[in-house]
Amino acid sequence: MMLIALGAVFLFLSPAALDKLKDTFTRTPATVADREVEALVARTPMLFTPAWGAIDADELKARLIAYERDMDLLADEATRRGIADDEGQAQTSLEAFERGFTSPAELDAILAERGISREQLAGYFERAVLISKLADELVGEGDIPEGYVEEYFEAHRASFTSSDAKRVSHILFDADNLQGAQEVAEQIEAGADFATLAREHSKDLASAERGGDIGWSTGTYPAPFQEAVDALGVGEVSEPVATKYGIHLITVTDTRTGTSDFEHVRARVTAEALAEMRGRAITELLSQLKGGRP
Repeated sequence: MMLIALGAVFLFLSPAALDKLKDTFTRTPATVADREVEALVARTPMLFTPAWGAIDADELKARLIAYERDMDLLADEATRRGIADDEGQAQTSLEAFERGFTSPAELDAILAERGISREQLAGYFERAVLISKLADELVGEGDIPEGYVEEYFEAHRASFTSSDAKRVSHILFDADNLQGAQEVAEQIEAGADFATLAREHSKDLASAERGGDIGWSTGTYPAPFQEAVDALGVGEVSEPVATKYGIHLITVTDTRTGTSDFEHVRARVTAEALAEMRGRAITELLSQLKGGRP
């Protein structure tokens, strides 16, 4: 599973994946591996301490280089089989990746830090496409055994089932600032934008940057806060609510209906089961290409 996930990491990127790639860019010929490990030591030194597993920097570098060689082996095998990026997927994915940065200069700075050229970056996308297509060739939807998707669902039921939930935003005021909360509530009632006011007034700085968004409700908020969330519909704003954290104005921006029914998630289960099968197939093929070597 890991190999195919890494090999196709640049395809169909989500915003979260783009953010992660900005922080962890691991495409690694030897000189790049040196820089990558140096960056990890500087950025996350706790990984190299006994409390976090005492990762050995030299071993990490060796693994990065070995991973690079494995990916090249798989891409070469795809080419040998006549697989090509005829649809231009690599270029499409590369352009999507570039749009995830605030400017070309930001991307260039990250590439320079890692010792990667623009040409190398394009090559990594092409390689990822070839490996993804190779995996598709190894295992198609028609290769899924009868009943396997249902078995996969039962084995991973927790990851496919969900409860009803609401997406919540809030504006947090100090506990002694009820007047400020009431004034902002009046502005919202008069038509002012909740997210804009959250950025201006909220004491919760992390969510303020997101216009007050604190994500999907989990039912674990303090009781007064949760009661307010439960009573709100989409777009409605609460009266000031006091908790031990301060005074909140709360709004619900979205809702979703939970499900535990297999038919509602069949497509997603099928995709994940297929990805797992393709991952195993890629791992087995790589072992064959390496002649049983690790």
